[in-house]
Parts: sequence; structure tokens; C-alpha cells
Amino acid sequence: MRRLLPFPGLMLQFCLLLLLSQSALAQGTRPPGYTDNVEEQMAQMQAKVRYGSFIESLETSTERRAEIDSAITAVFV
Repeated sequence: MRRLLPFPGLMLQFCLLLLLSQSALAQGTRPPGYTDNVEEQMAQMQAKVRYGSFIESLETSTERRAEIDSAITAVFV
């Protein structure tokens, strides 16, 4: 039976190298929503831990919940 590729092992190594290089490039970028302000990140975390379930239980729109969440976060900053 004739081989379809002349060097299947070499082709496999090339594909693996390409995949590894792409994953290494992806790890160097910042995640979505990343802020470089540590105080703001801590304030967001405190607001989520302390008042997250309360805010989610409110019977209001998602936009209004986001406004309330940012107001509570502003208190901790």
C-alpha cells in the first residue's frame, strides 16, 4: 500500500509544534475584563462575595443590577 504523505512523522511533528506555539501565544494575552488596578479588583471581589446573592435575587433588569453592583463596588474602592 502506498503512503499518502512522504514523511508522516515529520508532518505530525510540524502540526504539534504549530499547536504548541499557538497556545503559548494565547497565554501571553490578558483575559477579558482584566484591569490592572488591584484596588478595583479587590473591591469587585468584596462586593461579589458580600452582596452577590442579594443583587442576583433582585427582581429588576440586568442593566439595573449592573448599576447597583458598580455602586456597591465604588464604596469599597
